[in-house]
Amino acid sequence: MPDDFSDDFRLSFPCGVLVNKDCVTRKNGVSQFIGDPLWLCIASNMGQGALPVFADEGAATRFCVASNLVGEVTMMVVEDGKKLVQILTQVAEDYGIEEVAINPEKATGFASRFWPIEHAIEQLKRNGATLH
Repeated sequence: MPDDFSDDFRLSFPCGVLVNKDCVTRKNGVSQFIGDPLWLCIASNMGQGALPVFADEGAATRFCVASNLVGEVTMMVVEDGKKLVQILTQVAEDYGIEEVAINPEKATGFASRFWPIEHAIEQLKRNGATLH
């Protein structure tokens, strides 16, 4: 089910976030963390920290190619809104990241839409992504 971040944007699951390749391993085709994740974050248009979230692996791959990050990061699949709320909460609390970027083109020098993390979390929870 899509989750609204604004009146004109919808995010479908699964989606993906990028992490440093050295903090994950693949077992039976599934990525698993080796210790604490090291999330890839970018600077927003206003200079705030932002977590890029990708609608699919193709968008993440294009971002990595344009940003010269091929081989440095890997995409972790986020299956549902509940998991994305957990990730957004963690990056906000642990790293002070304040915004979310959906499908940014590259890591720097781009125009993209950004949403405050609090707004994204609120919208995800409103659409049923409650934590237990």
